[in-house]
Amino acid sequence: MRTATKRSSALAVLLALTLGAAACGGDDGQDDPTRPAADEEVDLDADVTIKVGDLPPASEPEEREFFEGQVEAFMQAHPNITVEAGEEIWDVQTFQAKLAAGDLPDVLAVPFTEANSLAERGQIAELSQAMDLAGVSADLNPDLVGLVSSDDGGVYAIPTAAQALGLIYNRDLFEQAGLDPDDPPRTWDDVRAAARQITEATGATGFATMTTENQGGWMLAAGVYSFGGTIENPEGSEATFADQPAADYLELLRAMRWEDQSMGSNFLYNAAGLVEDFSAGRVGMFIGFSGLYRPAVIRNEMPAERFGMGPMPVGGDSDPTALTGGVIQVVSPDATPEQRVAAVRWIDFFYLGQFTDETVAVAQASAGATAGQAVTVPERPAVSQEAYDQYFEWIAPYLNVPITNFDTYIQAFGEQTLQPEPAVKAQEVYSELDVVVQQVLTDEGADVETVLDEAATAVDRLLSR
Repeated sequence: MRTATKRSSALAVLLALTLGAAACGGDDGQDDPTRPAADEEVDLDADVTIKVGDLPPASEPEEREFFEGQVEAFMQAHPNITVEAGEEIWDVQTFQAKLAAGDLPDVLAVPFTEANSLAERGQIAELSQAMDLAGVSADLNPDLVGLVSSDDGGVYAIPTAAQALGLIYNRDLFEQAGLDPDDPPRTWDDVRAAARQITEATGATGFATMTTENQGGWMLAAGVYSFGGTIENPEGSEATFADQPAADYLELLRAMRWEDQSMGSNFLYNAAGLVEDFSAGRVGMFIGFSGLYRPAVIRNEMPAERFGMGPMPVGGDSDPTALTGGVIQVVSPDATPEQRVAAVRWIDFFYLGQFTDETVAVAQASAGATAGQAVTVPERPAVSQEAYDQYFEWIAPYLNVPITNFDTYIQAFGEQTLQPEPAVKAQEVYSELDVVVQQVLTDEGADVETVLDEAATAVDRLLSR
């Protein structure tokens, strides 16, 4: 997935948006080969070249032009640093081979999911010294930094985007169905009722969900959390989802699918396919993150005024809970100390500078608006809330996103508990859970308890390896 803040096309980084719950690495930073020696000299004026990933492809000329323009601006501000940009993106299937072959860039956007495992395997650089030398540590949200840090203070990534899942809905279909687009459903019971009303009034799918490519498991986890459940125990050694919260969520989906007939006929959605159907007015509601505004409105040309977002629905008597997610920037463990400082400076400039420097904020917002990008979609800030609020004041003349369509989503921030994703083998667990959602939606006779027990057995085997 590409970064939510800069890319509209790469669902590959965006759709893995889930925070790891455990801190990275071990307790003894002295044994970490990716950490420079404390007394190692770093020449901050040395000429250095870094390779950065996530350059938009030529098929996205406006986004590519914006990215390349930022590279030029950065090099002008840092004459001793040469940036070579490439189209490499995170791909869990090819990462290991490319790392071994030395084919990865020095800077790459990666899901929060991967921080712990990459750090433990020594596959990403330790950055605390580089961050101090580049002067960025004080600007970051300490809660997010803590999720990519080791017990002894090592920092293995820089968080640049964080979000909470919520209910995305088509405001036009709401109006057609006699629903209030300014008051979206707050509970799962409300979602079910609204989905039935949308289908009956418009013929569109009232509610749909991702079910493939690990995204079905991701959505199942979000649903389980919203009903007060969990996926793994805190140690990540045992599945915990074969219980009432998961059963309640799956029974809700089963009822919507088989009793209400409000979930349409496509039960093998990945994110791209679901966003496409939603953008075309064929789906009324689904669970996602605010960054999906970009592929919906920019790529699929959904009228911006039709895109609405509310908070994650509450299940039963549970407290409001939303699965969180985000994107981190990691640096190659082979980078020299000078390259690490240069890499952190690039990350700060391209991903974070807009939140702390009015000139940068205005320049990027202006350039983004000119390039047809969405300026800007509400999300959980990677910087302090005060800095984030100030940022919105700076860029007010360039805002082209209907922020009021996100009002209930934003208002819920202070009410929700944010739930990080399972800390151990999350993507592999999600792959097993894809099957659970698919069974419930495609087999009317599927027994929820049996399906959950079978999946828990499979996940227990997975976690024991």
